[in-house]
Amino acid sequence: MCQAYKLTLFFICYDVLKERKQFGAPLAAFQVNHQKLVVMLGNIQAMSLVGWCLCKLYDKGTITPDHASLGNSWITLKERETVALGRELLGSNGILADILVANAFCYLEPIYTYEGTYKSTRVDWCGERLREF
Repeated sequence: MCQAYKLTLFFICYDVLKERKQFGAPLAAFQVNHQKLVVMLGNIQAMSLVGWCLCKLYDKGTITPDHASLGNSWITLKERETVALGRELLGSNGILADILVANAFCYLEPIYTYEGTYKSTRVDWCGERLREF
């Protein structure tokens, strides 16, 4: 999932939380929602940096299959977590197809589960590490 798409997802959630009110205050005013937004933004930034580091390793010619495998599994996991938090923040609107969050989840779930992308890359990486012992 591209960086702009993830940031758009974050800002959609933020805008909806500013508009919707509960107990006379916008949902964005509650700390439980602050925490989810912060985790989303932190994940987005971390995924960018991991991808950037992998690109730098590739440019230098020092990337290994282990690097790519671990980066792929971690980024996939964090993307799924970020989209799930966005869906959770929007409540019942998080499952509507005309809102980007539901589309992002539908887009990301096959990537996460396709032939066990997350689990198989993680197992490959761990298997290589365990053979060293």
